[in-house]
Amino acid sequence: DSMLDIIVLIDGSHSVGKQGWKQELMFTQELVRRQEAAAKMGVLVYGGKDVSVLTPMTTDRQQLISDLTAPAFPTGYSNPHTALVKAANMMVEYGRIQGKPIVILLTDGTTHQHATTSAAQDLQAKATVHVVALGRNLNPDLPKGWATFPPAEHFHHVPFDELQLQIPNLLLLCEGEGEGEGEGEGQQYISKQMIRCINTHCICYYF
Repeated sequence: DSMLDIIVLIDGSHSVGKQGWKQELMFTQELVRRQEAAAKMGVLVYGGKDVSVLTPMTTDRQQLISDLTAPAFPTGYSNPHTALVKAANMMVEYGRIQGKPIVILLTDGTTHQHATTSAAQDLQAKATVHVVALGRNLNPDLPKGWATFPPAEHFHHVPFDELQLQIPNLLLLCEGEGEGEGEGEGQQYISKQMIRCINTHCICYYF
């Protein structure tokens, strides 16, 4: 079985706001809890000049959840391009040969569109990139190109005020082989659900 190597990029820019920041942390904690023991995860926080490593890639869930409990809110400018570059380097350095690399970018936009698009395209050669675009004021066409193709499977636009309600559903790991086309054929189907399968697991997005 393929093991998941996951890096989550959390937006700490000023425009996210304190409540949005808390929701991102809760979202990421829930994602950690839903992983199997073999999953290796790391968390980067971006916002301002630097990108900080909140937690290096590890299989220690308790360490990940602890680190996500109350980190400082950076309140800097939006710089997802530098976070994507750092994620690519981290995946090369700490990802496993037999691992399946996945990067999940939480973002409410960028002030460096060209640089972010270029960094995302470079990262897509090394990992599957999921983009969760946050906020009602964000133009969803802006970050859509940052996600792995097709965007229908890897790009998701969620208003901030709905993120907390959808945390249990946005990234729900479902059991199943993911080879069937309907209920009872390897996937669990629920109304208004889109399923993206990763080997023996499915990441299910609800809207």
